[in-house]
Amino acid sequence: MIRVTIIEDEDIFRIGTATVLSETQKIQICGEAKYGKEGLNLINDEQPDIVIVDINLPDISGIEVIGSIKCRYENRIKVVVVTRNNNKETVSAALNKGADCYYCKTSKKDKLIEAVFTAYNGESWIDPVITRMLIDKATSKEILTEKNQCEFSVREISVLKLAAAGMKNEQIANKLCLSEGTIRSHMHNIFTKLGVKDRLNAVREAIRHKVINYEDLKADCTTENVLNNQINVVAA
Repeated sequence: MIRVTIIEDEDIFRIGTATVLSETQKIQICGEAKYGKEGLNLINDEQPDIVIVDINLPDISGIEVIGSIKCRYENRIKVVVVTRNNNKETVSAALNKGADCYYCKTSKKDKLIEAVFTAYNGESWIDPVITRMLIDKATSKEILTEKNQCEFSVREISVLKLAAAGMKNEQIANKLCLSEGTIRSHMHNIFTKLGVKDRLNAVREAIRHKVINYEDLKADCTTENVLNNQINVVAA
């Protein structure tokens, strides 16, 4: 069972989230709090695997809560941010404090379940709504420069495109018929070549340098189309 604590002041959202997660029968809700300070005390008592925290809390900022969790427990406790506040500064602040996943409250609840499981498996997950907003803002303010595609293998470009479409490592591995460890290795090489440390910035930099296209954020991730993408890269 994945043990989850929820820090959320909206009663309807908090109760609904607890219900939806519990229905998976793989997640145990080990405490709910309406306030940030109350939530931090609850975390200390319950030692959950995952903390779901809203950015806009009535007493202290959710950003401060994230920072306290990561300072005290480092990477042992994962943080999933939930919010309606999608401005770039808030998103960046949460990610800089160490948030592992970022969920937009306007998205479907199954995406929140996906975020929890992804965080538990040690991977990051950013709501596609947030990803597109950040990349769009970044690319609109920067001069696009072309990076030599020869720096990237055909396989790395395929992995990048699937990552841009919102797929996590396990899903990418299944589509490409590779092991999850191989995908992690490819992602590490991609991060190194692009000079980044996480998936979101990898996608952003890949688009900025024209290694992949903005349209890849909305790519059809069927196996057939993945193979076609590989063929097209080779042909180019």
